[in-house]
Amino acid sequence: MYTTISLLILSSILSILPHSSAYIPAYPVNDPVSPPDASGTNGTSPSESWLNMTSQSYNGGGFALKVSYSVVGAKSNGLAKGPFLHFSETNLTEDTTTTPWIALVSCDSNSTNASTTTDIFTLARQRGAIAAFLYSLYGERCEISRDYADPTNFDNRMDIFSAPMLTASQFIEDRFAVITTKYRNFNATLLNDSAAEVNATLFDGPVAQGFMFASLRASNATADGGFGDLTPIADKPQGNGGNPNTGLELNILYATVVAVLTLLSLM
Repeated sequence: MYTTISLLILSSILSILPHSSAYIPAYPVNDPVSPPDASGTNGTSPSESWLNMTSQSYNGGGFALKVSYSVVGAKSNGLAKGPFLHFSETNLTEDTTTTPWIALVSCDSNSTNASTTTDIFTLARQRGAIAAFLYSLYGERCEISRDYADPTNFDNRMDIFSAPMLTASQFIEDRFAVITTKYRNFNATLLNDSAAEVNATLFDGPVAQGFMFASLRASNATADGGFGDLTPIADKPQGNGGNPNTGLELNILYATVVAVLTLLSLM
């Protein structure tokens, strides 16, 4: 009996002690020009990468934006598709999902008591994420730490893509304005409940209600990147009276392994 009481007291004490938060192995930088690609080469054969966005609120129109392929996953085929969801440790639970999803992670700040052993991408992967996308609203772009980028140090990584400049990050965030709040952030229960609709969307079925979808595709991926052909931002209106020329230079070549990000949303 005394042992049981002691364990209960210890558990209560541990539950109220501050815990270490996972660290984000990336940081914002003010240089919008991407570094050498994630394979370690000098990016001698750059290709274009695009962020493609569409929803019924845009009457089927789409938007295109180049993105960078920052980290190659351990078993990557260069393609990841799923709901696109903000992910952080705020109100994070241990709940997991088998429904594929992509983590949208800000590199703008680390917790003051961040762990030195557990990273934010590991937390996302443990909860079912198949890829991650980094963005910054303070710097021009996110840069992965050299230690994390080294596959000999982290051998169980997933693909990580990133916005190449500040205006790209701002543009992505603005697209979430048409999404109902509950569909903007990671929620394992919601993903589990929506598994059938999400999987139908990923296999060219009807778009799952509420979610924004992303397809991340590296330039050397052989699989189909997803949700149809969309045209560049400059060639289509943004909807809601937006200016199509948001400062995103579509003719910039990034010296990186490139990716395609397709966003699909439905109110």
